[in-house]
Amino acid sequence: MSQAGWTNKTNRINKTNKTSRTSQTSQTSQTSQTSQTSKTNRTNIMDMDSILKRAQQFQYQMSQMQEELARRTITTTVGGGMVSVTVNGKFEVVSLRIDKEAINPAEPEMLQDLVIAAVNDAMRQAREMTQSELSKLTGGLGINLPGMFGG
Repeated sequence: MSQAGWTNKTNRINKTNKTSRTSQTSQTSQTSQTSQTSKTNRTNIMDMDSILKRAQQFQYQMSQMQEELARRTITTTVGGGMVSVTVNGKFEVVSLRIDKEAINPAEPEMLQDLVIAAVNDAMRQAREMTQSELSKLTGGLGINLPGMFGG
């Protein structure tokens, strides 16, 4: 075979070897990417499990807090002790006391104003108590859950 013939045959072999190596490199790269994707998927599943467990724990703590707050009460007195209102952590009026001296048939508006002032103040204090307890649970993240406690 002539020198030119050997050169052509050698070039074809080199091209075949290069193509084979490129194909092997591509397959190795794809296998590596598939392995990485598989690891990422497992990590994401583990992260999702962790998130779900934390959410369940948060839900349990929230229900415990709601029960505790339902047992707590706030009492407010207005008009020099003439009207007292007690509200629980569920924002329910559980007690209303009106002194006999506050009942004046000639001035019903005064009694109405006293009751409204007492209820509003008790509700405000119950809301503050609830927000304070919620911030302890959420770590002060400023998470606002409207309607969670009826307020």
